[in-house]
Amino acid sequence: MSWASERQKKLWYSAPVGEFSRAGMTLTHPAFSRDFHLTNWVDEFQGEVGGFLVTFETHPFNFAWPEISPDGRADMTLDIHNSGQSFVSEIEAAARYLDLVSGELVPVAVEMNDYIIGDTRSQIDPIRFELANLAIDEANCSGTAMGCDTLNAGLPSGAYTPDRFPGLVRE
Repeated sequence: MSWASERQKKLWYSAPVGEFSRAGMTLTHPAFSRDFHLTNWVDEFQGEVGGFLVTFETHPFNFAWPEISPDGRADMTLDIHNSGQSFVSEIEAAARYLDLVSGELVPVAVEMNDYIIGDTRSQIDPIRFELANLAIDEANCSGTAMGCDTLNAGLPSGAYTPDRFPGLVRE
């Protein structure tokens, strides 16, 4: 469990016997007909995402919690399996979706949370990624989930960038 944060380890080691944690992944994009809340756990469960209670649907995917690099990046490979044509069609539409103002591709937003059975609150601060380098076939989707610049992440969210805060310009 070398990939787990100290907070996660403390939580898991102190959890009552028989309690386990479950990963919850939320995919959002303007081209989607709805947000997708997925878990690779054996059963559906409810958890809070953005202050709202949602149902995480059972859907096979593979990932590994990333390590944070010295430059603040946290990238991981994400594979979503046996998705079915409707899900694949949504991902394909998102992969071609251009922002009307900038003309650039809009990445799929991915949020990872971790839930202890019986608790609807995530046991970690949400980890947010942007899904890029998509590879799609008739039933599967793979991509690189590129982490936000965690060293410059604002609280509760946002980024401290020189264009928003000119005083941050470093020379």
